[in-house]
Amino acid sequence: MRFAVLILLFSFMACRQPSHNQLAGLWELKAFEVQDSSGEWGEYPWNKDGTGYLLYDDAGHAALHITPKNYQNLVMPNSTSIDSIDTDSLKRAFASMALNYNYVATYTIDHKKHVISHTRLSHSRPEDWGKTVEREFHLVGQDTLLMFPVEGAAKRRLTWVRTSLN
Repeated sequence: MRFAVLILLFSFMACRQPSHNQLAGLWELKAFEVQDSSGEWGEYPWNKDGTGYLLYDDAGHAALHITPKNYQNLVMPNSTSIDSIDTDSLKRAFASMALNYNYVATYTIDHKKHVISHTRLSHSRPEDWGKTVEREFHLVGQDTLLMFPVEGAAKRRLTWVRTSLN
């Protein structure tokens, strides 16, 4: 009898996955959309042709980086040449850097509500350090993740696709 109970116990434990397992891995941003007043989804101009990556581990940690188009080609002045750069070039560089959006966070999942919460440990915008944000999420199959930020007036949708970048 004890043997049967042990088998049942181990079988039950094997079927239960840690709550973070379904999201663990690297995700690439495929679409960043906003819903207009008629209910139609269209590309969100802020990230038009940009890039984005989202990384979840099994221990409840997340990292996110979203950049605008051609961000990787931005040439920034180094600390020794900053005094020789003209004001307009410096303003353009600063404006481009401000579009760089990244953070490191811990995360928790409420499976009943389909909500993932990111508590930001650090952020590219200092005013967002320590803030917790919520995302409604839906996993489509194993390789597509739809996320809808809960906060804010605009209805936004991010489509992430699991990637290995091999």
